[in-house]
Amino acid sequence: MTGAQPVVRSGSPWPFWTGLALQLILAWAAVFGAYELIERYYLQDTGPALLHRLHILRGSGTSFLLALLAARAMYRRREELIVEAKNRLAAEKSRQDEILAGLGAGLIVLDASFKVTYANAQAQKWLGTKLANCLCIVEDCPMGRDTGVCPARVSALQKGWVSFEEKIETPDGTRYLYITASPIGGGNGRPPDAIIELVQDISPIKAMEAKLRQTIMAARVGAIAAGVAHQLGNPLASLTAAVERLLSLGADKQDAYARYLRRIEVEAERAVHIVRSLMDLARRVKDQESRPEDCTHQADLHATVTEAVEIVSETYSEIRSFLKLHLPDHPLPVRANPTDVREVLVNLLENAVEAMVGRDAQRLAIHAAEDRGSVLLQVCDSGPGIEEAARDKIFEPFFSTRREGTGLGLYLCRQIVESYGGEIRADNLPAGGARILVRWPAGRPAGRSPVAGGAHTGAQADHP
Repeated sequence: MTGAQPVVRSGSPWPFWTGLALQLILAWAAVFGAYELIERYYLQDTGPALLHRLHILRGSGTSFLLALLAARAMYRRREELIVEAKNRLAAEKSRQDEILAGLGAGLIVLDASFKVTYANAQAQKWLGTKLANCLCIVEDCPMGRDTGVCPARVSALQKGWVSFEEKIETPDGTRYLYITASPIGGGNGRPPDAIIELVQDISPIKAMEAKLRQTIMAARVGAIAAGVAHQLGNPLASLTAAVERLLSLGADKQDAYARYLRRIEVEAERAVHIVRSLMDLARRVKDQESRPEDCTHQADLHATVTEAVEIVSETYSEIRSFLKLHLPDHPLPVRANPTDVREVLVNLLENAVEAMVGRDAQRLAIHAAEDRGSVLLQVCDSGPGIEEAARDKIFEPFFSTRREGTGLGLYLCRQIVESYGGEIRADNLPAGGARILVRWPAGRPAGRSPVAGGAHTGAQADHP
């Protein structure tokens, strides 16, 4: 090593730092490995030995102060390189997050204990708090769906990727997710090191499948309805005419047969009503090609509700005593034929009144308001409500909870509403009773702009 030759000096020793002081000075730079410690003993005239320590940059005779400045410069450069590397990593992570967020699918990473370690924005949007409990990858898991590490899950993943469907409830409604889980690492009897789950929203596919099933069902029902209506129509017409003639006979001949004839007449009228319903159903199926985008008709829901109440009150005069209308002051245009809208309303009102027969407290309410680019109609009653098992069936053909019901009224309502791009569903009120919700596509008000897409005034009613 050059530039560090010992010499004999007299007088005060060369100023030096103790070993501890030097460590404290240089520790922040962590550069001790770049320096050599030169130790020499220098003698004074008085005889005692002093230890001089010089920290010299390797390969040169640089003095300590210059070496310290060089070390500081090296440390700053190292800090700059670290910051640059961190910035590059952050930029790459941001780029990867953007790519993953733009997938249109959810991506979830689970660790070896099946805990979520990463979820992209789409997965968080769909699953939300459900991510806290990792999804079971085996649909019929013997240990349940929220049990941590399940042997069945580990076994399934050791065999390779698996896929399953998951039905979840979100604020926007029910979603159906198709999840593919693939293991990373593991094998040879070992559990995977991690799992990647790809989550795809198949709700539109499920909706198309349901629509296809409805279309097939409607075609079959329409064919049956047309055939039954044709076969029963003529005999019932003859039967009704014969009963009317018998009832028109003199009083002396009426007494013996009047009670039986009246019963025949009532049943015949009921059969005629069934035939008319079947014919209406067959006509509706035949006219299914009329879609909302082709519809030029427009109905004022406000006025149509009034007309439907008038029609129903002719049969059920007591309806006015317990019916309440919650309608805005201005018209509520919907994109549909007024006749069809009125038919739906009459069916819903008649069902509600019949459901409350014999009950002490009878309450019936109709709510209608603009709601996010559509018009939401709600018919609420104080009847017994809808049983959970029947809730998904009440809109199916020939299903009825009443013995005398045909099971065609609500089915026909659904056919009408959906033919215009609307939606109809049923649930129960918190305080008891049933609620039918119908969402119609909004029309264009006269002299006003169309209903704003963001307007939301149609809150769900919670009582009749």
